[in-house]
Amino acid sequence: MPAHSAQYLSSARQAGQYAAQAGVDRLLLTHLRPGSAPQASLDEARRSYNGETAIADSGLVIDLG
Repeated sequence: MPAHSAQYLSSARQAGQYAAQAGVDRLLLTHLRPGSAPQASLDEARRSYNGETAIADSGLVIDLG
């Protein structure tokens, strides 16, 4: 990832914090940083968010309607 792009991305822990603050029911992590371990990202998000948490698989489509 280009260094100049990193400042615009949230960490998994930050995503968990934002989800907790927003009071959402579920958190879906997408676009993990290259080289990051998916389970480690889940663990980080779950440190600050207690709701359902998952990682999106390639090609996932979700109907929000």
